[in-house]
Amino acid sequence: MDSKSQHPFEKCKVLVVDDRPENLYAVETTLKRMDVEIIKAQSGDEALRLMLRHEFALVLLDVQMPEMDGFEVASLIRNNESTKLIPIIFLTAINKDEAFVFRGYESGAVDYLFKPLDPVILRAKVRIFVDMYRQKKELEIARREADAANQAKSDFLANMSHEIRSPMTAILGHVELIAEECPGACCFGKKQVSEHTNIVLRSGDHLLEIINAILDLAKIEADRFEVEHHQCSPVLVISNATSLTRVRAQEKGLDIHVSYESKIPEQIISDPIRLHQILINLLDNAIKFTPSGSVHLKVRLLNDEHAPKLQFDIVDTGIGMTEQQVNKIFEPFTQADTSMARRFGGTGLGLAISKRLAVMLGGDLSIQSEHGQGSTFSLTIETGSLQAVNLIEQASTALLSVPSDEPLEEKPANLAGLTILLAEDSPDNQRLLSLLLKKAGATVTVADNGLVAHDLALQQTKSETPFDIILMDMQMPVLDGYQATSQLRSNGFTGPILALTAHAMSTDRKKCLDAGCNDYISKPVNRKKMISTIIKNLPERKAILCDLKSEQHKGQYI
Repeated sequence: MDSKSQHPFEKCKVLVVDDRPENLYAVETTLKRMDVEIIKAQSGDEALRLMLRHEFALVLLDVQMPEMDGFEVASLIRNNESTKLIPIIFLTAINKDEAFVFRGYESGAVDYLFKPLDPVILRAKVRIFVDMYRQKKELEIARREADAANQAKSDFLANMSHEIRSPMTAILGHVELIAEECPGACCFGKKQVSEHTNIVLRSGDHLLEIINAILDLAKIEADRFEVEHHQCSPVLVISNATSLTRVRAQEKGLDIHVSYESKIPEQIISDPIRLHQILINLLDNAIKFTPSGSVHLKVRLLNDEHAPKLQFDIVDTGIGMTEQQVNKIFEPFTQADTSMARRFGGTGLGLAISKRLAVMLGGDLSIQSEHGQGSTFSLTIETGSLQAVNLIEQASTALLSVPSDEPLEEKPANLAGLTILLAEDSPDNQRLLSLLLKKAGATVTVADNGLVAHDLALQQTKSETPFDIILMDMQMPVLDGYQATSQLRSNGFTGPILALTAHAMSTDRKKCLDAGCNDYISKPVNRKKMISTIIKNLPERKAILCDLKSEQHKGQYI
């Protein structure tokens, strides 16, 4: 196979610099049979000009030249950002003294050839550097192709996330409305309707968990998953995780309890959402594979001076695993064996994702298990610096000092008097979101693409009756939400715009904010969060009016 078929890119270029034409001819003749393009220069100035116009694999540079010698030319090549990595071989007939040679290497040469040149040695050395150049170009092509493939995969995941989550919004939202409104009036009977709708809701939530797990793993494998690091309370995260899993444990008659084996930092620097996700996965896994007995979460501080960590041991009295099962437990789509999948269900993704998230949080996830005796999963995460952080002995102390995200007494929200522009292309979601907003008291105008939303918003602003807030789906035909929002901001629209997005990654949220959105609402839409996010982003006077109307009409919002 010839060189051209092996290397799809252009011929490698070699620059030969010598003030004597006969020397240039001699080098060109020697290298003629090699698959390279020889470009010649008779002075340092000419060589430097050529360096700016061509990409060279190698420079063969004569040392002794008038006006500008080879040392000076080499130094200038090395000081230029675009040419500093091109290898230079000095050609000289005058001096083999060590000090002279050292000066050449100091100027940037990688090798020396002494005249008269040996054709065999010249071709061998040129071939080495040309092959290195070709390998470098092949690696660059492979890297670009890999980056393009990763970007295509990310784009596919983003689109799939939107395509899956959007219909889930309609499914869960409409069933929730049925569950709330129909039982009392439906001739089928209150109890039966409630039972059936609750089954659909539970199944929908479970389906959503599976979808999220698949998307999470795909993002991690594509190196597109991000964790955030900010201050959070580990005790609060633990409390929330155990509260959510305690119901499932009690249904199986299992005891679930938490013990703190050392003092615990009141605050750490980590990603509380991902830590919560890992703990839920591990606790759910322990409950699933424990027919009787207990699940025990032990927490301790590994107070390494340079890299302190928290360790969470989830200890169960369940069925345990063999050594062979343990060895593949963190592989995606894998359970201990196929009989486990048939008996206990599940996708086999939770532990694989948890392992990868643990590493991203600066720690790890490991397991010790004995078949028939139970398992212990050990999770570690970095805490960040603990200087000036209070270490507490009683978990209840930390819980009392952390403000809860949930109000002590939930008040019905009311959007009475608000005019809202809903930009959403899905007819099912248009109907659902419009209904939810209208039931909260708002007046809703629907646009089915970004261009219509853009024009409606500007028309209302010009007529001095601007929309109080815009809910903008980010993936729509004609003009997407990013473009529509950006153009509205460019045209002077200053009202709040909330992104409706199925993308949960921080980079996706940042993209919404960079386009001009004030905030975002994730799909599937949680009704209470949607209403609270709307009120949070209203101008102060409007928010106060909504709050007052909410107090006056507590029974209006379901």
